[in-house]
Amino acid sequence: MSKTALIVEDDAMLADLLVAVLKQMGFESTTLGEGTAAADWVRQHKPDLVMLDLMLPGRSGYDICQELKLDRETNLTPIVMCTALTQHEDMLRGLRVAANFYLTKPFTIDQLRHAIDHAFAQRSELEKTGAHGEIHFWLKSDTQYLEELNHLLSSLLLFSGLG
Repeated sequence: MSKTALIVEDDAMLADLLVAVLKQMGFESTTLGEGTAAADWVRQHKPDLVMLDLMLPGRSGYDICQELKLDRETNLTPIVMCTALTQHEDMLRGLRVAANFYLTKPFTIDQLRHAIDHAFAQRSELEKTGAHGEIHFWLKSDTQYLEELNHLLSSLLLFSGLG
């Protein structure tokens, strides 16, 4: 039985290219050219992988990813964001909504393969170890709020009796 993938991409030529490359990797793919129905499609069909553009008609890829990752039925589904948005802030936003990998266009087949392998490795690790007790912090920049974060962590440690 082959693996399945959903490709949510409004550029038809890129979607066709992704279908061909994923076929060589053992995936049977379905494509959607807009974002409105993507989350429902994933819940109904349970693909092994989602390739998700961010700038889509109908609904942003960020919103789709966040919805899927917050849903117990779909939160382990590997999601590779595949986008032309290359700014650091865009990448951070993609990782904040729990994308497994943020791949910027243009990319090579090797980069695509690496992104997919990484996404599946993350899922395997979560399946083995679980996600109990995780704390997530949203930082506005890489260094600007380290003092605030340090204070927050110190407070948590004192509150828990570990500090």
